[in-house]
Amino acid sequence: MPILFNGPSWDAGIDPTGRNWFLLGDMPGDNAQIALIVRTLNWPFVRKRPVFKTRDLRPLHGFCVPRRRVHVDASQKLAPPWPDLILTSGGHPSIAALRVKEQSGGRTKLVVIGRPPRNLQDFDLVIVPTHADVPTLPNILKLNVPLREFNREDLTDAVEVWKNYFEALPRPLTVLVIGGSRHPFRLNERIVSRVVAKASKLSTDGTLIVVPSRHTPDPVRMALPAILPPNVKFFAWTPNLLSNPYFALLGIADRFIVTGDNISMMMEIAAIGQPLAIAPLPLSRAPWIQLAQVLERYWGGAGARELGFWSWSKQMLHESGFGPFAHDLNGFHSYLLEQGMAVRLGDPFPLHPAPFPDGLDQSVARIRSLMGKELATDGETL
Repeated sequence: MPILFNGPSWDAGIDPTGRNWFLLGDMPGDNAQIALIVRTLNWPFVRKRPVFKTRDLRPLHGFCVPRRRVHVDASQKLAPPWPDLILTSGGHPSIAALRVKEQSGGRTKLVVIGRPPRNLQDFDLVIVPTHADVPTLPNILKLNVPLREFNREDLTDAVEVWKNYFEALPRPLTVLVIGGSRHPFRLNERIVSRVVAKASKLSTDGTLIVVPSRHTPDPVRMALPAILPPNVKFFAWTPNLLSNPYFALLGIADRFIVTGDNISMMMEIAAIGQPLAIAPLPLSRAPWIQLAQVLERYWGGAGARELGFWSWSKQMLHESGFGPFAHDLNGFHSYLLEQGMAVRLGDPFPLHPAPFPDGLDQSVARIRSLMGKELATDGETL
């Protein structure tokens, strides 16, 4: 499913001083968040894309990996003069950033968007959404929602392509967006069938439209046509915007239902102020996930938080490499529900959803404070 927010263009950036680097990762959404900060800072940046050896792109359990992971010949040059500031995101680009900081004698400041696998204390600033399960530290900035920039031009263009088709359908138009089996949830044909049944009850007087995403498992995607009632409109996922109506539906549909794994879709819908319902998903049956939920309930009360035992235990697991930083997706659901930006599937849709918050100004202010001054804006920026 395409992301309805501005992405950066990757033509060569110009920074005569070389004081600031933007290390690109492999996830377009992560790069778009950093590009948004770069444009808002209005400082000159050099964009560099470190390339990593394919055999070394396995899960990271810490930053004990030397620069052998970097494909030196294929990467843009990471060499002196070392920068004052690096912005990056993702585990592997963070390794490259830490290597640069080491080579600079610790002078280079590192800002990472999203949660690195470990070694949080080695970064000067880590910007994460509140639902990222990371400890509270002086160098951690927790935002209520991830950074995103809304692009209304994409929405307007898509509506023009699809409006004649959708405006002919009975109202209200209810869109069910199917995600995938993201930790700690599971999603299969039987679970999707239950979600579709609940969504169908809300659409007896209108039209239900079902749209899977790029993350929907293939067995679920292939089973959907047989699961859906005959009056439901179904669109198979495709990266081609001319045959994928998702953008258009954001501007035409009346309300949305999103499976609980799909944070990006929830953010997009909430950002444009559309009525949103969250379809909860069952937890994975993996024993470590079940154990984590039990411990969270047991130690997560007010008294335990004051003692800090559960937070301390998780931090020890993180530092030892046995416990990765997780996402508290249920906590994110709770935030949207409490703020009036969403309801649970089955509850009445909000007529006037609460406005979507913006953490961009807060992020930029922390980076400016970290650097101690506003750098000159000579040179080309994103």
